[in-house]
Amino acid sequence: MSLTTRLSAYFLTALALVLLGFSLTLFLLVRNHLMDQTNQRLELAMQTILAAVEVHAEDVEWEPLERHITLGEDPGADQVRWLVHDDKGRLVDCSVNLLTAPPDAYASGSLEGWRVLSRRLRAGRFDPEPVHEEIAPDQLPGRVMLPSDRTYRGSAVTVRVGLPWHPVAAALQQLAWTLLGVSAGLWGMGALLSRRVCRRAIRPVVEMAGCAKTLRGDQPGQLLPVAPTGDEVEDLGHAFNDLLKRLQEVLQQQQRFAGDASHQLRTPLTAVLGQVEVALRQERSPEEYQRVLQIVRRRAGEMRQMVELLLFLARMPARSEPPDTCIVHLAEWLEDHRRHWEDHPRAGDICWPSLDTEGAWEVCTQPALLGQLVDNLLDNACKYSETGSPIRVSIERTQDSVVLAVVDEGLGIPAADLPHICDPFYRSQEVRRLGRPGFGLGLTVVQRIVAVLGGELHIDSKPGQGSRFCIYLPAVRDVALMAKPPVGNADLFA
Repeated sequence: MSLTTRLSAYFLTALALVLLGFSLTLFLLVRNHLMDQTNQRLELAMQTILAAVEVHAEDVEWEPLERHITLGEDPGADQVRWLVHDDKGRLVDCSVNLLTAPPDAYASGSLEGWRVLSRRLRAGRFDPEPVHEEIAPDQLPGRVMLPSDRTYRGSAVTVRVGLPWHPVAAALQQLAWTLLGVSAGLWGMGALLSRRVCRRAIRPVVEMAGCAKTLRGDQPGQLLPVAPTGDEVEDLGHAFNDLLKRLQEVLQQQQRFAGDASHQLRTPLTAVLGQVEVALRQERSPEEYQRVLQIVRRRAGEMRQMVELLLFLARMPARSEPPDTCIVHLAEWLEDHRRHWEDHPRAGDICWPSLDTEGAWEVCTQPALLGQLVDNLLDNACKYSETGSPIRVSIERTQDSVVLAVVDEGLGIPAADLPHICDPFYRSQEVRRLGRPGFGLGLTVVQRIVAVLGGELHIDSKPGQGSRFCIYLPAVRDVALMAKPPVGNADLFA
C-alpha cells in the first residue's frame, strides 16, 4: 500500500467519524428541540382548556356555551386537538377540528402517533401533575360524534389535548436525509480531493526518493532537491543533504588518501628498482653491490614504516571498543620511556620532566599507544628544529586532565597550515622546499591515538619561534580502580 493510499484512508476514516458524530449530534438536538416545543404547545393548550372548567367543592362544571373556546378551530394537520370526558369515560366535548376531520384522517398507518397531555379534575381538587401520553393511530376514534347536550356537571372530568406527531416525524426524516446527503457529498468530495492533496503533500519526498535513486558515488556535489515547505519534510531533506555532504567528504578523503599513499609508496619503489636495474646492467664490485643493497634496505625500511603507519590509520577508525587500558603514573612512565631515546642523535637536546615532580599524574591509558604518540611528537620536533635547540617534555595537571606537552624551537607552523597539519600526507610548501624528511603521517597518527584514548590535541605555533603540542588526557579520579592488563607494543599493528 502506497503512502498516498494510507494517508487518504486515515483521512477519510477520520472525516467519516467527524461527519457521523456531527450529524447524529445535530439530529438529536433538533429532535429534542421539536419535542420541547410540542410539550410547550400542549401545556399552553391544557391551561386554556382548564381555564374553562369550574371546579367546585361538590362538583365539576363544564359549560362551553358560556365560555367560548377558539382553540382547535383551525383544521390544520399540525394544530392542537382536545377532548373532555366525564368520570365514566364518555365524551362530553371536543375541538372543532376533530368534528370536521375526514373519516380516514387518523386511520392506522397514516400517522406515526400523537403526543397527548391528560389531566383529571375532581370536585374540590386538581390532580397534581398532568400526564403525557403517546396514542397510536389505531387508538384514535376516527370522526367524533358529540352528544346533543355538551354541558356537564359531575364529580370529575378528564381533559386531553393532543398534537399529531407526524409533522415532526416528517421534519426529522427530512433532516436525517439532508444530513445523510450532505455528509455523503462531503465525504465523496474528500475522497476525490484527499489523494490529490496527499500527493501534493508528499511530492517533495517522492522527488527526493527519485533523485536518491540516480545519485552515484563517483559524482561528488550532488544533493537531494529540498522544497521550501517550512515543515518536517524540509528538515528531513536538509538532514539527508548534510549526511550526503559528510559521506562525500569521507569519500574524497579516502580517494585523496589512496592517491597520496600510492604516490608515497611509488617513490621509494621507483628508487629501489632504479638502483637494482643500474646494478644489473654489468658486473659490479662487492662494495658496489653492498652500497646498492644498503640503499634497497633503507628504502624498504621506509616503505615498511609507511605501510605500518597506513595499517595503523586504517585500523584506528574501525575500533568498536576502546583499547585495553591500565592506570599509568605519567611521570614514572616518561622516566622509563626516555631510555628508548638514549641512543637517538638528539637525545641530549630532549629535556624530560623530573621524577620528583609533585602532583597526581595518574591517567588511564594504553601504554603502547601512548608510547607511539610520544615518539611521533618527539620525532616531529627533531625533524623541524635545528640540532642543539632544546626540546622540552613537560606534564601539568588541570582540574580534570593531565597535560602532556612537547615544545620545540623549530620552524613553526604558519596559521594557514594549522587546520590541515593533521591531514594524512599533508606537508606545507616550506617543508617541501627545505627537503625535510617525512611522509606527512606522524601527526595524523597522533590525532587518531588521542581520539582513541579519549583526550584532546591542542597545537600552538608561530613561524620561526617553534611549536607546542599539548595532549589532554583524562585524569584518574579513583586510583583504586581495577585496571586491565596493557597490551604490548607488538600488538599495536597486529
